[in-house]
Amino acid sequence: MINAGQSALILIFISHFLTHTDAGMFTIAFALANLFSTMGRYGVRNYQVTDVQENSRFGEYLRARLYTVTGAMAIMLAYLAFQAAKGIYSVEKISVLFVICVWKMIDAVEDVYYGMYQQRGRLDIGAKCYSVRLMLSTAVMCALLMCRVSLLVASILATVISIALAVAFVRLTIGQFQASGEAVRREAVRHILRVCLPLFVGTTLSIFVGNSPKYMIDWYMDEGTQAIFGYIMMPAFVIMVLNQFIYQPIIRGLGELWQSGNRPQFVRRVMLQYLVVFAVTLLVIAGGYFAGIPLLSLLYNIDLAPYKTEFILLLLGGGIYALVNFIMVPLTAMRFQNCIPFGFAGAAVLSVALGSVFVPSRGIFGAACLYLAINLMLAIYLSGCFFYRAMRSDSARR
Repeated sequence: MINAGQSALILIFISHFLTHTDAGMFTIAFALANLFSTMGRYGVRNYQVTDVQENSRFGEYLRARLYTVTGAMAIMLAYLAFQAAKGIYSVEKISVLFVICVWKMIDAVEDVYYGMYQQRGRLDIGAKCYSVRLMLSTAVMCALLMCRVSLLVASILATVISIALAVAFVRLTIGQFQASGEAVRREAVRHILRVCLPLFVGTTLSIFVGNSPKYMIDWYMDEGTQAIFGYIMMPAFVIMVLNQFIYQPIIRGLGELWQSGNRPQFVRRVMLQYLVVFAVTLLVIAGGYFAGIPLLSLLYNIDLAPYKTEFILLLLGGGIYALVNFIMVPLTAMRFQNCIPFGFAGAAVLSVALGSVFVPSRGIFGAACLYLAINLMLAIYLSGCFFYRAMRSDSARR
């Protein structure tokens, strides 16, 4: 819940104590930070957690993660350098983007440790550490913004505190898992990087597709438009993250069900989660229809009444996006993750092609339509992959 509300809360403080230009800058910075952080994770978390027999050692997962985080940082620096060379981003914007990307990259490094905790049945330890770190660093950021400290300085201080907390919590908790002293097999590291490559492509493109309207606005429109879109899209992002924390605890159980051969129970568990996603989405849409726009207008200190239609479209798209992210979990447990990149590659190409038409011509409404259409296409494709794999496996057993 803290993770879901982090960017929304910070955006509220920026809109009240800084400027809407700063809000637009933070919106695109957070979107890019999530993209590069996802690259750093490489899609390994679900694979690591469902590796219930520990075929790969923790040291090998850690070595692989250090490689992927380094690669993600290099890509991030190359992107910012390109934008600077083209004169698209100001020095201030590049600085803010870099710091916030580093802030979110901490999640990618920390994730491999808490993935191991979850793999060994102690998700609670990682969850507590992660929650406290997010809560404290976000509180520091908001307090600094209240004092009208610049966005850049506030981001730097929050990042430093977040790094210190992450290091301290890992040192305090890892000892009980006896994870040190294991020999790292290079072939095992290469195996992790190889088998998780489809997950890396899928999760990275998932974030790209989920934030593609923001990228299109960043390319074709101004910071003010980005700020407004960030305000009305924030609840859609919250839907996705809330659903993520609902299904996170069942990942290990899904892996065990599939490996035990209990296919009917596995499918029922997945179908139940489908219903949970639909229920959460409907509740949020209902609340958003009646109270969403007035509440957001109050929170973000701007009149958002003209954007009610776009807001509802984004809420619906957010629910579908949450379903898309969940479907990748059972596909990974079934070791059928190779189908994921194809859907997201097609969606990414389509989002850029349609976005270059929708956003310049229809602005925020075009961006909202783009978000809904792309996620609906992905949900249909990935659901088809899941049912195909489940039915084929069931037929093979008979």
